[in-house]
Amino acid sequence: MLAASFAHAEDDPFADPAPDLPRPERKISSLPKSIAHEARDGMHVYTISEIYATSPEHEIDDPGSLSEAFIPDCEDCTFDFKKRTCTITTSRELTFSELAYAIDDIAGMGGDMPYWAELAARDLPETEEFSELDFVAEEFGGDFPERLAWFSLPDDQPFEIPFPITQIDHFKVLIVPTTAFCMCHSRYCVRILDPAGKLVWKDSSTAFAGMSVAIAVSDNGVGPELLMRRDDHGEEASFVVKIKSEQGGAEQPATRSESDSEGGEKPQPEKDAHPR
Repeated sequence: MLAASFAHAEDDPFADPAPDLPRPERKISSLPKSIAHEARDGMHVYTISEIYATSPEHEIDDPGSLSEAFIPDCEDCTFDFKKRTCTITTSRELTFSELAYAIDDIAGMGGDMPYWAELAARDLPETEEFSELDFVAEEFGGDFPERLAWFSLPDDQPFEIPFPITQIDHFKVLIVPTTAFCMCHSRYCVRILDPAGKLVWKDSSTAFAGMSVAIAVSDNGVGPELLMRRDDHGEEASFVVKIKSEQGGAEQPATRSESDSEGGEKPQPEKDAHPR
């Protein structure tokens, strides 16, 4: 009886819409360096620098007007693609959490605005202790090693995974969604961080669309490799991030299984895993 009543209410076009659930407060202590805030003539002006320029490529004339709906108490939102800035004007000062949600909503809609996580990741200091390390991202040929744990990248949240370059120093890979790629997928920036969390290397051009990653240990003594699979609406590609050789070239691909060397069938990954 209850289920039938609920179904009837769902079909009723005059029924009151369900109220929007409040979003949880995000714990943010400060603005990223690329966001400037000032009070001006009773208004609050937020200027976000180093944005992208997707709308001009798609001939969208006024993305700011489309973005205003995501911003609390918004008076104006203007994109300047020549200066690569977005200026948001509100009638009151927003909390950091409100501003972060608004920026993420705009980023997910159009691809001009960087996600909040990307703005924050740009503030990471560069390493000094491991500045001699260099990496390369290139296409991966052949078959992947067997028995890898693959992780699907979330569209709107950072992803971290250990990157065991040495047995002593705990490096990690940080993959952050930078902005929208399409309605369903994001672009990403892949960063390698040293044990202190400082930036060693980054690449923002390889990872986009549907992405999954895995860590493979190389057998040539030069450290691990980050393997990436990309599915761009049915167009598949594979990549590897590895340490560069001293001669400036990349090292050899990751360890192959015995069945690969014997000409066996293409191995399938043992499982796909999703980050928590």
